[in-house]
Parts: sequence; C-alpha cells; structure tokens
Amino acid sequence: MDTHTHLEDLSNEIFFEIFDYLHALDIFTAFASLNKRILSILKSISLHVIILNSHYDREIQFLSSHLTFHAHQVVSLYIYDTIRDRSSIISLLFNRHHFINLQSCKFISINSSTELDNVIKQVKSLNRLVTFVITQPIYQNNNKKYICDITRTILMHKSSSLRSVMLRYNYDYLDISTYTSIASNLISLDLLMSGTLNIVSLYSILPILRVCHRIRYLHVIINHQIVPEYVNLNVSIRHPFINENNLPISPQVTTFDLSTFGICDFRSIAYILRCMPNLIRFKFLHGTQRVPLPVVDNLVNGYAWQQMLETYVPFLSKFDFFISILKKYRKLDLDMVVNSFQHFVEKYPKWQMIIDRWVLASNMFHTQYLQLNMGKMTPRITSFPLFQHIECLVIYMPIILSSSSNNSLNIVNSVQSNDNDDLQQCVTYLSHVVHLPNVNQIGFQSYADTSRWKDIQFILQACPNLINLTISPLYLVLSEFIDNQFLISIFKKIKFLKAILENRYVPLNFVSKLVQRFPSLTGIELEVFSFNDCVSTIDILLSHLKNLSYLKIYYKQVSLLDHPFSRNYIIDKRREAFGFNIIDEHKVIVKRNGESVEIRLS
Repeated sequence: MDTHTHLEDLSNEIFFEIFDYLHALDIFTAFASLNKRILSILKSISLHVIILNSHYDREIQFLSSHLTFHAHQVVSLYIYDTIRDRSSIISLLFNRHHFINLQSCKFISINSSTELDNVIKQVKSLNRLVTFVITQPIYQNNNKKYICDITRTILMHKSSSLRSVMLRYNYDYLDISTYTSIASNLISLDLLMSGTLNIVSLYSILPILRVCHRIRYLHVIINHQIVPEYVNLNVSIRHPFINENNLPISPQVTTFDLSTFGICDFRSIAYILRCMPNLIRFKFLHGTQRVPLPVVDNLVNGYAWQQMLETYVPFLSKFDFFISILKKYRKLDLDMVVNSFQHFVEKYPKWQMIIDRWVLASNMFHTQYLQLNMGKMTPRITSFPLFQHIECLVIYMPIILSSSSNNSLNIVNSVQSNDNDDLQQCVTYLSHVVHLPNVNQIGFQSYADTSRWKDIQFILQACPNLINLTISPLYLVLSEFIDNQFLISIFKKIKFLKAILENRYVPLNFVSKLVQRFPSLTGIELEVFSFNDCVSTIDILLSHLKNLSYLKIYYKQVSLLDHPFSRNYIIDKRREAFGFNIIDEHKVIVKRNGESVEIRLS
C-alpha cells in the first residue's frame, strides 16, 4: 500500500499557502509546467514580482513570457533596473505589460538611460496603489524631466488607496507649491531633498507641510550637493522671511525623522517643530562635518534642546539623535555637554548619552554602514554601543609613527606597545561605538605598510559573524597574519575577499595557500602582476574553491600570449574538479578587458 503523499494530493488551500511564500519567478519556474490543476490555481493567486541585480536576462525573459497571461494578478513589484547582463528592466516590463491591480511598487537604482514614459503613464492610472518607492544612489542623477514628472504624478495621485510614498532621489521640490492637490489619504512620506545651499534647506520642509494635510509619519533627508570647501565658522546663517502667523501647522504628524547632510541651525529646526504640536517621536541625525561656530553651541547643548522640545512638542515621548561635526576651533567641554543632556536620561527610559571624538565619514544615509578612522578617538564610553545595527564597517588604519606626544585622544601612540592589553583596549573603544557581533563586512583601508596587523587581528576576533573582508594584499601575504593561529578559524568562514592596493600584487606562489586558508569563498577580487599570473590564479581558484560564484582578477602587465577564457573552458574546468552538477552553464558570464578578467559562475 502506497502511504506516500504526492504533490498532487495536496489541497488547493495548501497550494495557496505555499504560493504566498514565493515570488512570481520561482512560482513559474517550479510549477507552471506541472499539470492543468496547478495551472488553474496559478490563474487565481496574487503574484509578487521580485527582480534583483543578481538576476539574468534569460530569467527576466522567462518571467515576462508568463506575465503575458498573468500581469493582472501582480500586486507588488520590487525591481532593480540593472541586472547582471542587462539594464532598463523597469521600462522593459512596463512596455510589455499592464499591471492594473498593482498595490506596491518599488524601483531600485533606475538607470539614467531608462525611459519612463510608459511607467509614469501606468502609475498615474493605478487606482489600487498603496505604496510607492524609488531609491537611488546619492551620487546618481537621473533625467530631470522624468524625475519632475514622476514626483508630480505620485504626490498628486488620485488613488484614495495611496498611503505611503518614499522618493529617495536628488530633487529640490521647488515646484511643490504649484501642485493643485496632494494624494488625499497619504499618511507616510519619505523624501530626499537635494540641491545647493541657496536652494534647499530645512525651511524647504515648510511647503511640504503646507500641501500634505494628512501626513502622520514624515522622514526628510536634507542634502547639500555642493557644500563650499571653506565655511566661515563665525558667520550667521541667513534665514528666509517666515510669517510666524501663517506657519503650516500639522497636528496630525506624530513621527518626524530628520536627517541633515547640509548646513542647518537650531532656529530652523525650531520652526519645523512648531508646525508639529502633537509630535510623539522625533529622530534627528546631523551628518554635516563643517558647522558654523554659532550653531555648534546649540546643537550640543542639552538645555537648549530641552527648552525647544518642551515648548513646541510637549507630547514628545521618544527622542533620538546623532550629531557628527568636524571641529577645527576650540575644544568642547565633553563633561559639560553630557551633563546638559541629563534631563533626557531621566525622562526617557533606556536613554543614554554617548559622546566620542572620532573621525567619521560624513555621508551616512545608510545607517547599516559606517566609516571610522582608527587614528583618533577618545575613551569616553558608556554601557552600550552608539551604533547597534551596523553591518558594514570600513576602518582607516594610519601608519604607526613614533611620537613623544602624550595626547590622550590619539590611539596611535598607545598601540606602539607590544602589550596586548593596550591593543585590546582599542577594540574595547571600538565596541562602544559599534555592536561588533552584528558586523558581517569589514574593510581595512591602509597605507603601504603592515604596522597594524595586530590591531586587525584583535578586531577580526571581536567580529564573530564576519563573512566579507577587504584588506591590503600586504597584510594578506604577511606570515604573522595569514599563519596566525587565532585567525585561521575566522578565515575559514569568509565568503568574500577583496585584496587590492595600487602597485601591490598578490604573488602567484601565494594563491595555493590562499585557497587553503579561505576554503568557503564564494567571491574574490585580487590583483596580480601579469596576465600570465592571472591565468594561473584563475585556474587555481576554479579548481580548488567549490563554492566559488564570482571572481575578478586584475593584472598590470599584458602578456604576448593570449588566453580565450571561453565559457566552455570555465565550465570544463569546474566540472573536471567538482563534477558535472557543480555549475549551471547558462549562468556563466565571462568579461575581459585589458586590465582584468571577470567571471560569474552563478
């Protein structure tokens, strides 16, 4: 008697439950060719389309062929515009299909050459749209006409279902006062307001509040695209004329998240908060390095913050902030700063004050990414890390120089000792800034020396979940580092390794040891001296790293001998080492120019 349950024995309800956990490409790949019953079920389910930058054109073409009959079932889109071997995916899909029942639409990194006419036309007609998101890299500028059109289309959308909008691209919103109407039921708005200092400021938020009457959750990023090289630190910021009797009061706003990467001051913050009398949660991030001198005193003055918040937002129950400034004038009295915020420590549960002198990167839009300079910091630490959710950490490692200075803020002097306690103290300071167990990616940026290898060892030992490592090839080949018994178990867990430094090459005779130390690698980027070394390095990597899916090898010297690096050569090499099923030949991509060979295996 056959007691096994077959796929066909499952009820329709279970299939519906299964399909809720899968996106459209997976569903069509696994189930579209089974039987008529499954095909019938597929016609009545909601579809979620997810296209990542790791997908291939052939997969998109396969998906599109099925969407011809199922586009009306798509309720959500999450699309990277550029995939591994093609760009403008968004326009491709919207030119072919009509997503009439779309509820959630998210576009990531729209290519500058992508034509959005059909996209804008379709979005305008969507009457079930609930969520719309566009996120762009901060450095990428798109077609101004498309940006203007899509901004107006979304913010003036007629759908009564639209609730949440995120527009993270460079735009100044100067024309928002000309909008005849705003989406009536929009309650969550997230905008990146970007432009020059004389165009965009915190005051640019006021017109937003004037036209968005039902917003409850507001997140605004202010970014000054061109910040002057030199800022007179003794001048006052110019303020526009504000009619205090005609402020756009927004009593419905309960959550305000403000990130400013431009020049701002206390007065402008106060004007914005005056418009939100019922605010409950306020998060403030100040990431501008150069700050006019009069502004600093208020930004780090807890008494001034207390007075402003109690006056304008009396119902505030949660207040978080991070302030990063670059100071080249008088030193702050850190004890005075900490003491001035004592009110907040007492008022808000678990609220603590952390203040450190570090050198941080100014561009911190992504709160899971942090850059630090190991050259300077102050050991003023508290009981928990300032940054709890950092996953990617970049650390600049200055050369250790001899010095007679007794500056307590300079960690370089303290690590000259061979005493491991001093080195461990450096990691302790780091752990009070970053929750190191959450870090899975570290990049060590260093000069052409290996004086900080011991520091790197201690930092790596403090990051138990590290899988992605960027490091100078000088450290990589250093015997004290690569043969370090405390690091071998860490090396075995690394999945991506990058070791590139100008005019410093990984020697060919080291590659065999590299694959022994890093057996779990799925991706690797190296630079070798010659094309001949490149050929031999690739052969070793292909033959010894079973999990390898990506490699890019740079070389300096071009050889007279050529090597085709054909797809068949790569496929045969992998199958010779690991068997026939080790590779999907359809996913193999080989790119070669005069400086590197890049191979994708999956």
